[in-house]
Amino acid sequence: MDVMQKLMDIYDYNEPIILKDVKIDGISYENIRQTFSRLVKSGKLERYVQGVYYIPKVTPLGKSKIATKKIYERKYITDGKNIYGYYSGLTLMNAIGLTTQVPNTIEIITNNESSRRREILVGNQRLRLRRSRTKVTSKNAKILQLLELINTVDMSKLSDNQKQNLIAYIRSQNIKLNDILPYINYYPDKVSKKLMERLIINELTS
Repeated sequence: MDVMQKLMDIYDYNEPIILKDVKIDGISYENIRQTFSRLVKSGKLERYVQGVYYIPKVTPLGKSKIATKKIYERKYITDGKNIYGYYSGLTLMNAIGLTTQVPNTIEIITNNESSRRREILVGNQRLRLRRSRTKVTSKNAKILQLLELINTVDMSKLSDNQKQNLIAYIRSQNIKLNDILPYINYYPDKVSKKLMERLIINELTS
């Protein structure tokens, strides 16, 4: 079987390929690993870091490079079909306008981390990884992300503009109070109290 052709049938150019996740009928993991090594030597595959590869596109300027963001999102957030993590902390707060502080460290909560907290480098990007309080799925990722945000934010320090940004974010997620209730016990008591504040409860019950 042509392993390279099989990979090209599954993966686009510059798409992260996680070696441990590759399964090809009739070929053992050890043979796949050895084949990957040969494909790297031949230039058909590029290795980003140990265990992570991609198919480069050849351009007039040379081989394409994969974006670091693609690597860590694939490993810790989503494979395009399943969701198993989400952004949190200052990373999320900056994205939705609750702070102007641009974090040097990207914060992610994910199923694919066993530590309570760990910092790693992916390329030149530092990540702060935390294990999820409960399993993240495509159905609950937005809910857990909102609860984590509420757990993090000091509501009393938000400006009027920041409060409006928070309202806009909650509305965009289309989350209702009944969606949240099955997960509330995974979070500190203060999260329940914050949920009952008028700013938030009005959006969750409207």
